[in-house]
Amino acid sequence: MPRITLPYRKLEKRYPIGLKTMTLSAGVGTDVERQLAVQGDGLVVGSGFSVYAAATNLEVRGGFETSTTGWGPSAGTTLTRITTDYKFGAACCEVITDGSAGGLGAYHDTAAKIVVTGSTAYTVSVFAKSISGSTTLLIGVDWYTALDVYVSTSSFTPTMTADWARYSLAMTSPLTGLRAVSFARVSPAVAATYRVDGEQFETGDVATPYIETDGATANRVAGRIQIASAGLCTAAQGAIFARLRMGWDSTANPVGNATVFCTGSAGTAIICSRWDVNQFSVLKNSTPNAIATFSHALGGDKSIGSRWSATQVAISVDGATEITAANSNTGTLDATIDLGEAEAFIADRHIRSTLRYALIMKGVPTDADWAIMHGWGNTAPTFDQIKQLSPNSKSTGLFNGKDANFITLPAFFEG
Repeated sequence: MPRITLPYRKLEKRYPIGLKTMTLSAGVGTDVERQLAVQGDGLVVGSGFSVYAAATNLEVRGGFETSTTGWGPSAGTTLTRITTDYKFGAACCEVITDGSAGGLGAYHDTAAKIVVTGSTAYTVSVFAKSISGSTTLLIGVDWYTALDVYVSTSSFTPTMTADWARYSLAMTSPLTGLRAVSFARVSPAVAATYRVDGEQFETGDVATPYIETDGATANRVAGRIQIASAGLCTAAQGAIFARLRMGWDSTANPVGNATVFCTGSAGTAIICSRWDVNQFSVLKNSTPNAIATFSHALGGDKSIGSRWSATQVAISVDGATEITAANSNTGTLDATIDLGEAEAFIADRHIRSTLRYALIMKGVPTDADWAIMHGWGNTAPTFDQIKQLSPNSKSTGLFNGKDANFITLPAFFEG
């Protein structure tokens, strides 16, 4: 249940605040999932709400809760299920290679290859840590025809550390690649001991939060956060500041529009902020958009400030000066505002990232306001911090992913 956290409760005696209706789909990743540690994004508690498209883990044994069945050791390799260390659940797989050749390690059972579709985007990911020896991980997929004839290999060689970390590779299957064998090996001919957990092979070009499997494939429904919009902003004017932990590298350009927020239903004159081919933009009933081109790394943090008025749309990234565009189109405001995705579960429109917090305003924030908001970093602002914004910003609501609540702000913030 949503709750009011202590910093806001102190001011509740002086200023009336309230709780807005907030609806989450079962696909939203929260601290409850992180504390259970059976599956999920693997981030620390307090990271925010993760919002991704629906996904299916095609690895039938992504975890090693009961055995290592479904995984085969290469020559010179031993696979052991251990319960003294793990990222998810209560077990992981320890891999020991003797260094007699390069590329030794764990791989999906070649006798039960994963059925795939040619010329299709896929992503393989794994949580791994180095214990001793080589730290060069080799992850990827061997592609085969339907008759099990080898076609090609897609691979990536990240460097493991002594701590659990996730490594992923997005790729496109070859035209004749209709079967797949994923692997998590070490690259050079050096003896190594390392551990793996949370193996995932899925369609799409972004690694979604790990879906636990233990003998069969499993899926997660799409993530969706909906906030009742009444009183927060209008179709004629409003602004939203969002702090995000990005779930993909900007060079990846995930298919579809990764949406920060959306105010309307599919097919209507929506107001939204989204990523599309190297840039974030704000639009109101189609073009013209205010566009900001920039880069970010997987796991990097970004501040996205978006606003709209009857005649203009504007965007600010990381507190920088607004980029504006004239736009006199008429937008719409539905009964709910969607955070992290577009209305009605439009395919490939999820932000595919973690929303730390979002501030909604009904006024016109200035460049100085965007800079102040960016300065808050990854922690949702206190009332005193919000009061530093100009009166014209008119803050109305605060979503806090860490504390799992959405509060309506006291009327004095509206000027």
